[in-house]
Amino acid sequence: MMFSFHAIVLLGFWCRALFAYAHPLDRRQAPAIENAFNLYAYGDSISGLSVYYADGKGVPQLLPTNSEKRTGKAEVGDWTRSTAKVAYPVYFTTSSSSSETWIAHANTTGLGDASYADTVLSLPSLDSFDGTVQFKPKASSASSANVFAVYGNYVLIEAEDANFYAVPTRTEGVYSLTWSAVGSDQIAVILRTIAPATDTLL
Repeated sequence: MMFSFHAIVLLGFWCRALFAYAHPLDRRQAPAIENAFNLYAYGDSISGLSVYYADGKGVPQLLPTNSEKRTGKAEVGDWTRSTAKVAYPVYFTTSSSSSETWIAHANTTGLGDASYADTVLSLPSLDSFDGTVQFKPKASSASSANVFAVYGNYVLIEAEDANFYAVPTRTEGVYSLTWSAVGSDQIAVILRTIAPATDTLL
């Protein structure tokens, strides 16, 4: 099993940064994540912002009958400020067939009675023009979805020569989440399964 070299380098950097805080580092071992968990991005001026679902095509497709057509993109920040036609918070569980495939479920508490289809968190396809991390139909069996793992509470990827980046949108505090080998004018981030302890963490 091989993880991104750059992801491991970033992991080491943030571990050293965290050492200065009063909160001790979590034991460095793969945790049990069979239960629900959330994802948070950490980077320069990004202090544990939530990963959420946003529509990728600009066409709302919320009902379960449309689930096979549904593809979204991952954004980071306050989902209520997203300019996407459809945006909502999500939590994740691991697939019953593979712990390295993560299923995104809508956290619909307080969002009314609308039905939201489950999706699969996926790295961008090889022909992606912008490297946007995606939410694909649950039936998708692409290898780009079976790549996620955790070390402590850090997300690692079974891929080389690329990193996660947060790309600023036109809305302050809202970013597109990308996976790319090139990070010009983008903010390198790491993903964790733990929320920030305070608003100023990292």
